[in-house]
Amino acid sequence: QHSRKLLPPSLREYVGFLHSRRSDCSKVEELERFQTGKRQVLWVTEIGGMGLDIPDVAFVGQLGAPSSLTVWIQRAGRAGRMASIQARAVLFLEASALKEIRTKTAEVESESEIEDSHEGQEKTYRKKLEPSLREYVETRRCRRKVVDKLFDNPPARSVLHAMCCDNCTPASSSLQSPAVSDAQPDRSDETVIAVKTEANADTPAGRRIQQHLHEVREALLSWRRCTALRDFPHACFTSAVLLPDPILSAFASKRSLTTIDDLSTSLPCHWAFAERYSADVLAIVKKLDAEHDVKRMADK
Repeated sequence: QHSRKLLPPSLREYVGFLHSRRSDCSKVEELERFQTGKRQVLWVTEIGGMGLDIPDVAFVGQLGAPSSLTVWIQRAGRAGRMASIQARAVLFLEASALKEIRTKTAEVESESEIEDSHEGQEKTYRKKLEPSLREYVETRRCRRKVVDKLFDNPPARSVLHAMCCDNCTPASSSLQSPAVSDAQPDRSDETVIAVKTEANADTPAGRRIQQHLHEVREALLSWRRCTALRDFPHACFTSAVLLPDPILSAFASKRSLTTIDDLSTSLPCHWAFAERYSADVLAIVKKLDAEHDVKRMADK
């Protein structure tokens, strides 16, 4: 209820909650609202959330340390049960779980002696965590390796094939970003002047076809994947949100789309990221058109 009050009135109806004090009928109704999209956020206590199996949950957040790493993995596993979703699970710890307790040392003469006095001593924190959970929280390696060790899983992956944990994200991004040198816009200081052609969008000259259409589409798909990895490495949404398929298809096929002003009349639907990325997309398309025209003239 408190989280609802933090939102504008128009958004409060999208937040629901489940706990053990609600009746069975009320719980069923609340789950139905969440499953059908009438609720976008669902606050759940441990008892209220038992047995939840909703495939399109994109984000799970745990407020406060759970009793064990096993419990956390179980709760995190409620996200991303649909293969097409890139889900995210975040553990929000209390500050006391990371705050060390230091014992007073009488008459220590120097800083070096303070360091020596703490060598070999086990760290003590205000809030205790189960050993496996403490290792999971403090590790600088892949967090999945801690989980694999706890559950005695087979040897983990030596090469990252997807987004993993927050420790692995930089490595994952560098390994997985496809080469896009041909598709990236020129970011030099040179002024780019867009020239609108006289060709009608419905004529062959105004639309890309065959190999040219394929090349532009592939370049835009490559740009979309790389941009999502670069700008939103931890996002729960897919790269298609940055450049939805209908808009990508319009950019790929319509050669008459050459300026930012064309977007308001030529795109099939609203593009939420137009202000941020339209210049980049237009630059990619313009470069590929120029290369295509040069090659076509050479063939003639």
